[in-house]
Amino acid sequence: LKRFYAGRIKDGILKEIVDLPVGTGFHHDMAITRDYVIMVDGAQRFEPEHVVKKLPLWTMSKNQTLRFGVFPRKAGALTTDAFTWIDTGVTAELVHTLHASNKGEVINLWGPISHYKENIRNGILGDGGPGLMSNVKIDVSARTATFEKVAGSDDLATEFPRMRDDRM
Repeated sequence: LKRFYAGRIKDGILKEIVDLPVGTGFHHDMAITRDYVIMVDGAQRFEPEHVVKKLPLWTMSKNQTLRFGVFPRKAGALTTDAFTWIDTGVTAELVHTLHASNKGEVINLWGPISHYKENIRNGILGDGGPGLMSNVKIDVSARTATFEKVAGSDDLATEFPRMRDDRM
C-alpha cells in the first residue's frame, strides 16, 4: 500500500486525481465535511514477511505518527500542494471514521483511535491498543490536532462505529 490517491468525480467521470505523499501505511479511510476532505495517514504498516514468522501482518511503526491531509473543498485544482498535512505527534491509527463536521477551520472527526502499545499481539494486528472512540479536533489554521476520548470509551473497544439512524 505505497500509493494513496484523492480524486474528484463529476457525472460519474474521474476529472482529477492526485497521488498523495504517504508512506507504506494502512491508508484505509478518509472523511468529508461541508468544507474539507480529510485523508488519514496513520502508523499501521503492512508486513507481509511476518506471515512466515507467524507474526502479525500489520504492526504499528513507533517512528510514524498519525497525521491528517486536509484539502479545502473550495480550493482550485486538486494538487499535492493543496493539502495541508497536520501531524498529531502521536503514534496511532484511525481505521474507520464515524463522522466529521467543521465549524470554520476547526474540524471535529469522530472515530476509534488505536494507540501504539509495544508487544501487543491481536490476531493480524500488532503493537496497537484497542480502538477507543475519540473526537479528534483538527484546527486547520493552527495546524494542530488534539484527541478527546468519549466518556466511557475505555471500557468499550470499537471497530466499526455507526450512528443510530434515528439520530441522523
